[in-house]
Amino acid sequence: MEAEGHLRKAVDSYEDYAAAWVLLGQVLREENKSNDAKGACSKAAEVDPGYVASYLCLAEFAANDSDWTEVAKFSGQALALDPVGNPYSLYYAADAGLHQNQLTQAEMHAQAAVKLDQWHHVPELHLLLAQIYRAAGNVAGEVAQLKEFLKVAANSKDAAQAKSTLALLETIPAKAASTPPAAGQPGK
Repeated sequence: MEAEGHLRKAVDSYEDYAAAWVLLGQVLREENKSNDAKGACSKAAEVDPGYVASYLCLAEFAANDSDWTEVAKFSGQALALDPVGNPYSLYYAADAGLHQNQLTQAEMHAQAAVKLDQWHHVPELHLLLAQIYRAAGNVAGEVAQLKEFLKVAANSKDAAQAKSTLALLETIPAKAASTPPAAGQPGK
């Protein structure tokens, strides 16, 4: 609540301070003030339409609401502003693609994000790729991504589930795991 107070003072004094609006949105989200949080991130986009973080903030809220059309819209706006420099924009675009059954596009965005994320700040990209490969019926791809996730995030909150899923997938006969995806489905 102290942080909220400081941020409200900042945006009252500097109404066009987009970064403060986004940070206020994140603080309000932590305080379970969802509508106010979305409003703060929307205000950031309004005062500075060129500020990528405002669209990522809005994409995060839309993803939490499972509104994949909005996730696609906001990640698309972020990508339009910075098409190659932000793995989070690509992550949200891939997540929207997965949920809208646009698997080839989802894989493309996720793979591009992995390439950008050389320091593994977003290990969840590998979990997202695993989900994309699962949806495409690519067991070998799913296994590879789960292994990669566990390599870079072995102590994360998602590690136990990833290990469990991996153990289950590794019991599938090798022939089924190496079956190539259907035409038009993500490969690798």
